[in-house]
Amino acid sequence: MTGFCSFAQAENDLSPYLDQWLAASSFNAHRNLAQMIVLDSVPNATGPGGGYWADRREQWQQIVDWLRRPEVKQKLASGLEKWSNSPFGGELLEAAVLLP
Repeated sequence: MTGFCSFAQAENDLSPYLDQWLAASSFNAHRNLAQMIVLDSVPNATGPGGGYWADRREQWQQIVDWLRRPEVKQKLASGLEKWSNSPFGGELLEAAVLLP
């Protein structure tokens, strides 16, 4: 989530970055998505907390809403299909289960 903290400080609308991430098919795009869900508890966190997000709640909400889209869950499912036997396959599965 650290990368998006930087974007959120500079941009009001994160949707172009989120759309590009959704379209990316690389292993890293899938793993970073899984880590955001598993390690940062987004989109299940009750709020953005402080720090970088204190004054950027609207951008944090954009990320939460994006993560709740069916296309994001499908992205995790396709990543799990491709990389279930990788050392990080468990992260992809855990993230898919944690998404609402």
